[in-house]
Amino acid sequence: MTKILVVDDEPSIVDTLREILTWEGYEVSAAAEGKEALELLATTTPDIVLIDYMLPWLDGVQVLTEMRRLPGCAHIPAILMSAVAEPPARSHLWVAFLKKPFNIQSLLQALDKALAARTPSE
Repeated sequence: MTKILVVDDEPSIVDTLREILTWEGYEVSAAAEGKEALELLATTTPDIVLIDYMLPWLDGVQVLTEMRRLPGCAHIPAILMSAVAEPPARSHLWVAFLKKPFNIQSLLQALDKALAARTPSE
């Protein structure tokens, strides 16, 4: 089963994503902010990270930058989500950008893209 880590500080978004992704057959874990996400990534290795850009303390780009330094996490594909009109610079850190609000079809397309971006050894 494909494992997804959802990182968002809005509980309603996490709950909605968890419900949709579980229904689609994914195993979902969640973190409400960047430090919590990094702590989870130090002990578990998801197949995909779905992360909000606007997080308290560490933004999504900072989390992804730190994630790339963790053992076993350098090649985990990430999807960045945000309500901002354009994704921030450093797009090499993620394989897809979802502008909030997004629909289920856009989410599933981004997940397909992330799954295709995984390296063969994963």
